[in-house]
Amino acid sequence: MRLLRYKDLPITPWKNGGGVTREIVSARDDGGGADFLWRVSIATISASGPFSRFDNVDRTIAVLSGNGIRLNHPAGTIALTTSAPPYVFAGETPISADIIEGETTDLNAMSLRHRFRHEMQRHLVSQETTIRTTAHQTVIVFGGPMTISHSGEAHAVVSFDAMTGIAQNSILTLNVSEPTPYYLITFRPLNNGPQQSAAFRPFDVKASIV
Repeated sequence: MRLLRYKDLPITPWKNGGGVTREIVSARDDGGGADFLWRVSIATISASGPFSRFDNVDRTIAVLSGNGIRLNHPAGTIALTTSAPPYVFAGETPISADIIEGETTDLNAMSLRHRFRHEMQRHLVSQETTIRTTAHQTVIVFGGPMTISHSGEAHAVVSFDAMTGIAQNSILTLNVSEPTPYYLITFRPLNNGPQQSAAFRPFDVKASIV
């Protein structure tokens, strides 16, 4: 289990100049030929434009800060804000995003469709809350300041910090001074392909081992 600080995540500028991506964690297939099996990242969008296409990938997006974005796709337009639930779509879908009144930051989860299934949930913490994990891998991204406790150790986190490598049957406790959201992302392998070649690769610089 690792605590990753948002301020330490590597920044990758987009080729079109419309934003940057900070990868939190990914699992890659050593020998399977896939770029990733699953991935969690935070993107800061500074200009409207099309989303990159990811074939055979399921995606989920949630807005962490800013006034939000409008997603334009074949089925219509949907507005995503910080209070909206995460939005699920196929990576092949042609989608463009219009930012609403300024820069916005969003959370992205992706998984290779025939190897893993993922789910992102937004929860609002207003009192002490206990999380019991059940998935193959769980990632938590914090929407604001709170304290997370595990195995007798407590850690203060701030907006967009993340906890990764959370295994099945882990118990964590969250405490806040005011209502604050967190995002719970789970990944479960599908039983239609070998899983032993998957290499779990969190970003390691200045990571706290919890």
